Amino acid sequence: MTTRKMQQRSVVTRASILDAARRLFAQQGYTGTSINDILADSDVTKGSVYHHFASKADIAASVLADWSTMIRELLARAEGSGASPLHQIVMVCHDLVSAHHQGPAMVGGLSLMIDLRGTVNHPGPGARAYHEWVDGLDDLVARAIGAGQLRPGSQTRVLGETLCSTLMGSTLSTTITEDPRRAQKQMSLLLRCLFADAHISGSIDIADVLAARLPTRRTATGAA
Repeated sequence: MTTRKMQQRSVVTRASILDAARRLFAQQGYTGTSINDILADSDVTKGSVYHHFASKADIAASVLADWSTMIRELLARAEGSGASPLHQIVMVCHDLVSAHHQGPAMVGGLSLMIDLRGTVNHPGPGARAYHEWVDGLDDLVARAIGAGQLRPGSQTRVLGETLCSTLMGSTLSTTITEDPRRAQKQMSLLLRCLFADAHISGSIDIADVLAARLPTRRTATGAA
């Protein structure tokens, strides 16, 4: 086997392990999932697992790292749209409750944030991933204030964390009801309430803001 083929096989094997871990963490939680469960679900050998990961904790850390990468990429896509910071907030929130995010990657990541949260004085990897997410939205909120779209105030200061909490609740609701369209409607209603509480500037067209969506991804051929 050539070096390139070996590298490609290694990438596929690692991805298979992480995909299985996400599914199981979403279904069973971190404590309820064993290495043997991941082995059975991913259909790889124990040697392959330990070639890529030192332990179940290492697998979980990689799942959370991938989740954080997803959030950073989503924030970057919103910024790349050229829309205002307030529109970007709506884009990110709606994209995270859309059907393509309501799967094991999202649910598994949120489950790990809870299971691996740590303590107040010693935050775990779940808490660190959560705060990175909050920081990303806080940055958008700060930029919206700087652009005069949101007025500074007590509600605005906690808007980033409130949005993250809202998204976690929406994901849980979608998982239970299996109705992502309902999640989109709920998100629009919640954003309208949150922006009102955060003292959105009177000159902003709230209907236009709430209608903001990320541009459709394009492939190399130009197809959606």
